[in-house]
Amino acid sequence: MNIMQNSNLPASLRLLFNNPFLEMMNVLLVINAFSKRSGLNIRHILFYYSVAVSDIELPSLEKNENKYDSLDNENIYFDIQRQIKNILINLYSQNYISISQEKNDNYMCSITTEGKEIVAQLESSYFKKMQEKINLIKEQIKYSVEAEKFIMGVKK
Repeated sequence: MNIMQNSNLPASLRLLFNNPFLEMMNVLLVINAFSKRSGLNIRHILFYYSVAVSDIELPSLEKNENKYDSLDNENIYFDIQRQIKNILINLYSQNYISISQEKNDNYMCSITTEGKEIVAQLESSYFKKMQEKINLIKEQIKYSVEAEKFIMGVKK
């Protein structure tokens, strides 16, 4: 049971720490930016989303340098890992993404027309900044097992 849901905190404060819509839209932005024809697998979504919401400076990730406390970034990665399937199911149930299974139980997620329309409607400054950061990540970071281990805190 989530402590934040059972407390007497105001809704605005609870939403600051637990905002499923915000998480869904952030993941949708990642899928939109990185998805190719075949889609983007869940492991890559998890990696790119973790980088997008972390405080890691992009050049430090490429060089495997961590100027920040790696524990914070590890916590972000593993917290998102616990939530990613629910986020993807919610996006799928809203018909914002499609999910297909490949031979090796690897699931690929692709943005749908409805998902692209939602992304186009995200006009707040928060989402514009997130989109800019995701575009920088796309230009500067390529997924690799080593980079994934780094963001997980396994390789420092």
